[in-house]
Amino acid sequence: MKWLLVIMLFGLLLMGCNQSTTGGGSYQSILYVNESEFYYVGTAEEHQYDEQFTVGEKIGEVKRKISPDNLPNKHLVSNYVEKGTVIYLTVENKEFLLADNLENGELELFTLQKNIESEDEE
Repeated sequence: MKWLLVIMLFGLLLMGCNQSTTGGGSYQSILYVNESEFYYVGTAEEHQYDEQFTVGEKIGEVKRKISPDNLPNKHLVSNYVEKGTVIYLTVENKEFLLADNLENGELELFTLQKNIESEDEE
């Protein structure tokens, strides 16, 4: 009986120490370019904005991909986009960027936070 109590207490102790979260976190996909955070809003074809976006001037390639739960704070670093992904300005609006996805070739659209907030208010 004493051993059963010890085993139960040990089990409770182990459960209490396990504070990991599995699948509960949700993080914003961010690309940091020229001291600004750009947020993922969809692909060049499927997004919430009225205009279409085309590839403009090349900015550079992502230098480093960090963990999704971290915020990038250096030029061409992302918590979403893979290292080596080419980043472009859009022809239509300099507040939007396109990332050429290395895995599937899709162009992914990023914008400044203020553009996301203004769309949500409408």
